[in-house]
Amino acid sequence: MEQTTSSKFQMGCPRCGKRMLVSVASIGKQGTCPACKHLFVPGHTATEAARFKESKSKKLARSVVQQVQAFVCAFSGLKPLEGFHLAYLSANPFQRRSREELDTYFNAGSPQTTPSLAAVSTEWPRPWFFWRLLIFGAAVLLAFIVGYQAFDNSKLVPGIIITGAFCVPLACVSLFFEFNVLRDISLYQVLKFIVGGGAVSIFIALALYHATHLEETFLGATSAGIVEEIAKVVTAVVLLRTMPHLKWILNGLLVGAAVGAGFAGFESAGYIFESFVQGITHSHQPALALYGTLFLRAIFAPFCHVVWTAAVVGGLWRVKRDLPFRAKMLIHPDFLRVLGFVMLLHMLWNSGLLWGAFGVILFKVEGYFWVTSFVGSWYLVLLLVQEGLWQVRLAQTRGN
Repeated sequence: MEQTTSSKFQMGCPRCGKRMLVSVASIGKQGTCPACKHLFVPGHTATEAARFKESKSKKLARSVVQQVQAFVCAFSGLKPLEGFHLAYLSANPFQRRSREELDTYFNAGSPQTTPSLAAVSTEWPRPWFFWRLLIFGAAVLLAFIVGYQAFDNSKLVPGIIITGAFCVPLACVSLFFEFNVLRDISLYQVLKFIVGGGAVSIFIALALYHATHLEETFLGATSAGIVEEIAKVVTAVVLLRTMPHLKWILNGLLVGAAVGAGFAGFESAGYIFESFVQGITHSHQPALALYGTLFLRAIFAPFCHVVWTAAVVGGLWRVKRDLPFRAKMLIHPDFLRVLGFVMLLHMLWNSGLLWGAFGVILFKVEGYFWVTSFVGSWYLVLLLVQEGLWQVRLAQTRGN
């Protein structure tokens, strides 16, 4: 079926196959083929109507996604994505690999294992391990849950909380580790950024909340978009300044993702624990409260702190490049555009709009907000990954 106008579509005669233009209003009513005079009922003997509606909805969905992508490019000042396919994110994740291959894959960051700049591939990476880590974490979490349900042993609750809080963020960090084609950051450093960066950024955020009292203003919960993003980028900058050789955009993306994962994991653990305690004291259904918060935080984890902080720090390192860090870089327009977009997404997330606060009337607008938050955040990251690959390619061309 081919859509021709908003109210008509083409279909073939069930007998002779003659293509004809049929009005949507005529669906269910008897019609006659102009070629063979066969009587038929449009939409009754075939699935033209369903196909028409499906085609229309798919076109609408593509249009919304394209609008979001154009908005991200215009807001951030980054060039549109080129040469990337979603299939790159599922490149044989379960292909059998030897122990030596796995060890070599993660043996990065030392003088002996960091490749020379000329040897670095600037093609789009084909990450695969993050899928394995995600499934492994889910399996461990399921084991804890089954054990808790079967034996009613509260000693398993901390395992459920820790695994549930960190499973998805760690898998996301693994994806950024694979994006870093320079392979100049070791797993030890990544873990340090996750644990240390997460703890320090939470402490800075609490200090900023206490000092500014933004939560008590008209901003309310949306103030988190300002306070927490500032806390995380300050933490990442402090950590990166101790490693001046990390001058690449891809480095900034990985370190930002690690700090964001630590923040997300510790924050989620707090929310999950709080729900468990409230379930004991109020509803006497602690397990139900525990699982509800855990799964909600896990499902939305890939679209929040990890990707937000990765984008902000990657955007800052796009401005910094190989220059020594200066405070004035924090007010550079290119960085502020990325930071502003991420703050907007964070504030939108905390505003309640994504949760149907305004009812059915704003369903279409609300759906656009969902697409902006989910698609927009990852599209921004992919644009920065592309910029990072171009940066490496340019350095290879110049021979530095």
